[in-house]
Amino acid sequence: MPTLPLYDSDALPEAWHRVISPGGYEWWHFYAHDERADVRVIIDFFQGDPFDPEYVRRYLRYRKRPTRRPPPQPHDYPCVCCAVYEGARLTASWTRRFPAHAFCASDRLEVRIGDNYFRREGDCLVVHVSDGSAKKVFSGGISFAPTVRPAAHEAAFLSDALGGSLHRWTIADGVCEVTGEIRAAGRTLMLQGRGHHDSRYGTAPLGMGLSSWMHGKIFHAGTVLSFCVARSADESAAPEAHLFRTDAEGTRELHGEARVGWNRSGGPASAVDSLSFGNDLELSNPRMLERCGASTRLLYDASSGGKKCTALVQVIQTARLAHPLSRRWIGRSIWSYARENSKSAQPAPI
Repeated sequence: MPTLPLYDSDALPEAWHRVISPGGYEWWHFYAHDERADVRVIIDFFQGDPFDPEYVRRYLRYRKRPTRRPPPQPHDYPCVCCAVYEGARLTASWTRRFPAHAFCASDRLEVRIGDNYFRREGDCLVVHVSDGSAKKVFSGGISFAPTVRPAAHEAAFLSDALGGSLHRWTIADGVCEVTGEIRAAGRTLMLQGRGHHDSRYGTAPLGMGLSSWMHGKIFHAGTVLSFCVARSADESAAPEAHLFRTDAEGTRELHGEARVGWNRSGGPASAVDSLSFGNDLELSNPRMLERCGASTRLLYDASSGGKKCTALVQVIQTARLAHPLSRRWIGRSIWSYARENSKSAQPAPI
């Protein structure tokens, strides 16, 4: 019996994969860091947001009664998320879920969701965001210019045993110079520093079978180290961890033994107290920057090759996404928010 393909397997690694699997997703991630001003900007585009509690709950209801429930599709949940951090302080964050018709993409690297878009212009990736409000509380544009152009590297970041479906990670523009500006919290922040772009896609929500999942990256000496760690809902199972290095020679996985120091306090603030990949990377001393629903962003002290720096890490408590109270994070209607954090610049304790 012929089957309908769940995604476009012939698409370029960094391009749109046209995922149509119920509960599937595609995620384009941009990270910019101006070290001199100590400003970090994160921008995420989703078709099928795997961290949207409503999407996850609809998928679970469909799996339970597939003949009675309509399958939730990725095109039903386009979303854009943005956040700006200055030092150890959240300056502003903005999230919006859009109607299905607001998403459009091409076979090239070009995606638009409402007034937000990214596209390749010459050798650069240009990203533009706007919260859509009349006052444009959060808006701006950033250019990502690759400093090295290795071939796009695609790999699985969750095994079939743990993820239950296909989950792929593509690093195409791993080391970039970034320039641009972001208008947030009534101020204009000029950016000039380093950046990274990668993407992920999958044929089911990312959190199936997991208790938590974390990802992050560090820059040092013309190199980017990107990593992720998945913790199984079965506490007796070993975690799955991946570390990739991107430099002038390309992108490759480093296979140092991963040692994870889980948070034993039982709270949701941090899933990991420490993390090491042999001699390639060590993380310690997490400080919370922002917590929103099932997501927490933290700043870690990092060490790689004898050099010290910091790593911005996102932890998703995936087991919480299906909980009814998570509706407070993202409700049934399309919504957006922008906010200032006027608290002290000192990071909150874990």
